[in-house]
Amino acid sequence: MNNINKDYILFIKFSSFLIPTILFTNYILNQIYVDGSDLLDVGWFTYLFTEILHWPVQNPEAIGGTFFKTHFFLFFYILSYVHQYILFFIPAPMYYSIFIGSMYGLISLSVFLIALNLIDFLNAKKLSILFFISIVSSINGAALELIGIPHIEIAIPALMLLFFAFYLTNKKTLSFFVFSFLLTIKEDAGFHIFALIMIIIVSTYIVKRKVKDIDYTLLFLAIIGFLYSIVVIYIQKKYFTGDNILERIYLGTPYFAHIKYSFLIDRLNYFYLNREYLYIPMLFSVILSIYTKNIFLLSSVVASLLWFFLSIIAILEMLGTFSNYYAFVFVISSVWPIFSFLIAKKTYLIKSDYFKSVIISVIFITGSFILLFPQNGGNVDSKSWKNFIFTNYKTIVNTEFFVKYFAENKAKFGNILFDEPSSVLFVKKLSKDEYGYLNNFSKNIKDKADTIIFYNTKKSLNKPSVKIMKSIIFKNNLRNIYIIKKPIL
Repeated sequence: MNNINKDYILFIKFSSFLIPTILFTNYILNQIYVDGSDLLDVGWFTYLFTEILHWPVQNPEAIGGTFFKTHFFLFFYILSYVHQYILFFIPAPMYYSIFIGSMYGLISLSVFLIALNLIDFLNAKKLSILFFISIVSSINGAALELIGIPHIEIAIPALMLLFFAFYLTNKKTLSFFVFSFLLTIKEDAGFHIFALIMIIIVSTYIVKRKVKDIDYTLLFLAIIGFLYSIVVIYIQKKYFTGDNILERIYLGTPYFAHIKYSFLIDRLNYFYLNREYLYIPMLFSVILSIYTKNIFLLSSVVASLLWFFLSIIAILEMLGTFSNYYAFVFVISSVWPIFSFLIAKKTYLIKSDYFKSVIISVIFITGSFILLFPQNGGNVDSKSWKNFIFTNYKTIVNTEFFVKYFAENKAKFGNILFDEPSSVLFVKKLSKDEYGYLNNFSKNIKDKADTIIFYNTKKSLNKPSVKIMKSIIFKNNLRNIYIIKKPIL
């Protein structure tokens, strides 16, 4: 089938995972240690990634309560155990950065694994092309959109793709393991995998017209995923009440009262003007599905439609505009061409060279996801590739030294206020009085402040934070001012 050395192919596989992992890990390291990142996402999850060994999952003191009131994530236990007993020498923010970065590595690896099994006659030229495709697939517009606020949502499409990569290449045991881990990521992960699998099964039936040709193992997994999400949502709503996320984010109070004609027009108009990198690739998917006679090119697009309609009417603006990590479902669509052709190859049972069709589909679908992303609106960072390089690792050492020193000598600094970005580093010991959500502190707390710790950066996300913290400094005429900035010491 090929004349390439197996060890060399193994090296390329590893590289396809490692390169995106390093790039996106560097991005988050820059955000946390240089520019600053917000507590409610990065710091909150950094804590939950490293400090959770007891039931139920407890939030840091600054937030309070149990995390299960908001979401039902079980994988925190696995990652916390690994950090506390195996990788304890890695600083918590860096541990979080590596995990998120590795999800982008898994996207690239999954594409490469599928591509290797799709091409019948592999040579050095084709291998290089497939390697390049796998790398650029991980930096598609939807994936870049998510990294502005590094969020665990990226794990859902990454693990879904890895599941299909293993399952379609006959590594069933590994695929079942990945499937199980996928379900623990978020309470609705089972719904997402269910939708995609069912569309594939229906498409298979349309092509074959025989019930016996349906993959019943895949169907069983889809049902398991759906039932899992139903059960955990029931458990959450019955035993961990308090934060009705469906009402707060999607439905509003009273339900759907916010939905008016002008509301829908505004949402659709915003999507049309600012999300070309999402809907134009979908149009290409439809066109190329007809051109290549590959119905499976439409699978991820159709599977995402329910999410699209639910999101477009959501009361939360960031969700309704598919901004930042709320675009996670489109990550699969952006890299789906290669997966769709391997499914087609297995379904049609036709000996054919798919290389040309794959390349055309990748250029138009994955390519438009990438090329149309810059200069978009509504996202925290539309040029995230500028922070793919992180070289000053001494900053991490110095910052972590400062965090440790400060924790041991905290009493010397009196009443302390942390802004959102700096609180990420201190979240483990942060009290409610020291942290203000979105930098909102009561007048009493601000008047008593003796020490201010904040990031003084020009990053647009942090401008409100800098303004608020400086106003407290000037009003209180403070002398104990600690500005976290590269270099920190």
